[in-house]
Amino acid sequence: MAYSYVLVVDDDPAIRGLVADALRGEGYAVDLAAHGREALDALRARRPATIVLDLMMPVMDGFSFIEACQREQLCADVPIVVISAVQDALKRIEQVSINACIAKPFDLDDLVRTVGLYASPMGRQRDSRQPSAVRRTLAFARLSSLGSSFGSTRRSAV
Repeated sequence: MAYSYVLVVDDDPAIRGLVADALRGEGYAVDLAAHGREALDALRARRPATIVLDLMMPVMDGFSFIEACQREQLCADVPIVVISAVQDALKRIEQVSINACIAKPFDLDDLVRTVGLYASPMGRQRDSRQPSAVRRTLAFARLSSLGSSFGSTRRSAV
């Protein structure tokens, strides 16, 4: 079985790394981008099975990324899972084509389950019912190392 490649786009390196670690721990191949322009370059090089996209980013925000992606026909049939903390931005997503939206702070297990609706991890049957102990351990370790500035103390919350 071929593995699924997920593109994670977020300007916060801690969130980007945490999401990437969780997805890799479940068997996904992951590439990272810090903003929409980097994500477009990644899409031109390799088509992902799913995109996890923050909306509010410098250089090119998520809305501009979606518009450019559609204009260049890079993301046709590629599911987009939006993650964002800004309520006004969440209201704007009704105007763009996405597959799912998760508000920050989010539960890491919920995000991985949502990605699993659109992509299957390498060498595994898709089973989103049971969260991975490895993922929970990674989330806890990462959140602990980020300290109080990260904002959430819940083991699997981001």
